[in-house]
Amino acid sequence: MISTHDERKHESLEAKLPENTDVIFVGAGPIGLATAIGLKSLDPHLSIVMAERYEEYQRKHNLIMDPTHLEMFMKATGTEHIKILSDLLADLKKNPRIRTNKLEEALKKVAKQKDVEIIQHKVSKQDLEHLSESKEHSLIVGADGTHSAVSENLFPEDNQIKHEFDFVLQLRYDIVNEEKPQPLKSMAFFQQMARDGMIANEYVGKTENKVTPVTMQMMISKEEYKLLEQYTSKKPLKFDHKNIPKLPKRLSEFVGRYLVKTLQQKSVQLSDIKISVNEAPATHAKKLVHKTSTGAPALLVGDAALGLSYFKGLNAGFESLATLFTLTGPSLESGLKDNKEAFNNALLKYQQWFLNSFAPRKVKEVESYSTWRINAAWNLMRTLRFTKLSSRVEHDNDPKYLIADYLNRQATAAAGKKINWDPYPHRPYNPEISLWTLDFIPYEYSVKKTIKIFTDYFTPYKAFSFQFKRDLRQPLADLALMGIGVVKFFGGIIALQPKFIGDGTLSFIRGALSLVTLGWLIKPFTKIIATAVIGPHKIEENDGLQLLVKKGRLLLDSKENDFQILVQHPKNKDSLVLQETKEAKLSVENITRVKHICFDINRKFNNSLKKGQLTAVSEIKEIEQFNIMREGSVKSDFESYFSLFAKKPEINPSQDNRVTASVRKKTR
Repeated sequence: MISTHDERKHESLEAKLPENTDVIFVGAGPIGLATAIGLKSLDPHLSIVMAERYEEYQRKHNLIMDPTHLEMFMKATGTEHIKILSDLLADLKKNPRIRTNKLEEALKKVAKQKDVEIIQHKVSKQDLEHLSESKEHSLIVGADGTHSAVSENLFPEDNQIKHEFDFVLQLRYDIVNEEKPQPLKSMAFFQQMARDGMIANEYVGKTENKVTPVTMQMMISKEEYKLLEQYTSKKPLKFDHKNIPKLPKRLSEFVGRYLVKTLQQKSVQLSDIKISVNEAPATHAKKLVHKTSTGAPALLVGDAALGLSYFKGLNAGFESLATLFTLTGPSLESGLKDNKEAFNNALLKYQQWFLNSFAPRKVKEVESYSTWRINAAWNLMRTLRFTKLSSRVEHDNDPKYLIADYLNRQATAAAGKKINWDPYPHRPYNPEISLWTLDFIPYEYSVKKTIKIFTDYFTPYKAFSFQFKRDLRQPLADLALMGIGVVKFFGGIIALQPKFIGDGTLSFIRGALSLVTLGWLIKPFTKIIATAVIGPHKIEENDGLQLLVKKGRLLLDSKENDFQILVQHPKNKDSLVLQETKEAKLSVENITRVKHICFDINRKFNNSLKKGQLTAVSEIKEIEQFNIMREGSVKSDFESYFSLFAKKPEINPSQDNRVTASVRKKTR
C-alpha cells in the first residue's frame, strides 16, 4: 500500500501545480532561480512554480564569479535593494570565489521571499507533453542544464550544438580547523606539473566556520576521461579507510603526489576527498524560444541555452539574463498576462541577439582560453617533462604506497583527529629534494651526494635495469644540476641570500665533478663487476630500511614499554623479578609509534620490489606478518615483522631470571 507521501511523490507534475500557475520552471539551479526572481520582481502578480529534481543542491564545488554580471542582472531587474543580493554582491567584490551551493541557497531565499514556489519533482516526458498542451500557462522555462529535458521534448530535434574542447578531472576536499589556509607553494606545484607533463590549478575557496573548500582541477585526455566518465560531481570517486581509488597510471602518480603534499601540510580527512571528471566543451541551443501547441512559449536559460566551461557558464548566464530582462522588462512591468504578444516579441529579439552575437562570442572565448591558456601551457609541461625524464636521476616513491601508509596511520588515530604525518621518517633531509628543486638544499646533503659520486663506483646495483638506465642519463642530469646551481647562485646574489649562494655553488660543483669524471661511461662497468663479486644488493640490506628496523627494535626494548612485568622469584618467594612476557601489552602511544615504523618499512619494501630489486623475504610472508602486525598489541607481533628484514638474527638476552637491584631494594 502506498502512503500519502509516496502518492504525492508519484503524482504527475500537473497534479502538483497550484491553480492558475502562470510560469513553470523545470530546474531550480542558480540561473533558474535568478530568472524566477527577475520575472517576479518585474511582474509581482505572476504565479511561478519551480520543479526541482533534488531536495538539496547536488554541486558544492568552487566557482569564480564575476560580480559585474550579477550587478548587471540586479540593475535590469530592479533588485538592487534586496539585502541578500546586495550582500552577495559586496562579498563577491571582495572575493569572487564562491561555492555553488552557497550561491544557490542565497538565491533560493530571495525566490521564496517573493513567493516563488519550489516543489521537488523529477519531470518526465509525459509531464512536459501535458504542460505543452495546457492553455493555463503563459511560459515554460527550461533551466535543467546541458542535457535539458525541456530542450529535448519541447523543441525541434537535435536542438543542442556541441563544440568539444577539453576534459577535466576535479579533486575536491575541505580543509578543517584552519582560519586562513594557504595554497600549496606555487613553485613546488609548478615543478610537480612539469615532472608529469600535466596542467592543473588549485582553487582555495572562502573560509566559513573554519572550513575551507578546495578544488584541484587538472586537464586529462579524452581517453582518460572515457575510462572515468561514470564518476561525475554527483557520483564521485571516493577514498575509504582501506582502499585507494584506481586511476590511470599517469593521473594516479600526479594526483598521488598532490595528495601526499596536501595531507602533510593541511588538516584534511582522506575519506572526505572526492574525484570526478567532466567535459569542458561549449554547448548552445539552436533555438532558445519555441511555441508549444497552445501558443505559450518555452524558453531555455542557463546551461540549457549556453553551457560553457572554466567558470564561464554561470557568468554568461547572469550576463545574458541582464539582456533578457532589459528587453522583456517593459512588457513584464505592464503585466505579462495583458502583454503576451509584446513579451513574445521581446523574447524573439532576445533569441536573435543571443544566437547571432552572444553565443558565438562566448564559444570563441572558451576556444581561445582552451588554446592559449590551457593547451599552450600543457604543451609546455609536456616539453619540460621530456627534458626532466631524460635527465632524471632520482626515482620518486610511488605515491600509492605513500597514501597507503597514510591510510594505515590514520586508522590508528582517534576519530576526527589529524595525524602528524612524515612520509619519509628515515630521511634526515627535506623529502622534496630532487634534481630540479629550487628550494634551499642543506649543505650536508650536497656534500654527501658529492662524495657518493666516487663511492658509487664500488657498490653493487640494487635494481639493475632501473639504475643502469639512470647511470646512462647521468650527463643530462649533471648539466641540469649545473644550470640549477647557476640560477641559485645568481638568485642568491640578487636577493642577498648567502645560503643560496653556497647552495648554488655546491650544486654546480657536484654536477661538474660528476660530468668530468665520466661516471656515466665508467660506472656501469664497475658496478656490474661489484654486483658480480659481492652479489646484488637486496631490499633488506637497504640503509633506510635497516635504520627503520633499528628504530623499531629500540622502541620495543625501551623502558617506556610495558613488555616487562614484576613476578615472584622462582626460588625466593619474598623477592620479585622483572620478567619479559609475550602477553604484556604495549601502551596505545607506543603501539602507534611502532606501527608507524612498520608501515614505512612496508612502503619501502613494496616500492623497492616495484623497481625490480631482489629480496630473500617472501612476499607472501611479508603480507602475512604485516597483517598480523597491523592488528597486533604484543611484542612478538612486531618483533616477527622486524625479523623478516634483519640482516642477521639478533638474540636479545633473556631477562627471565634477572633480579634488578632496584626491585630487590623495594622488596627488602
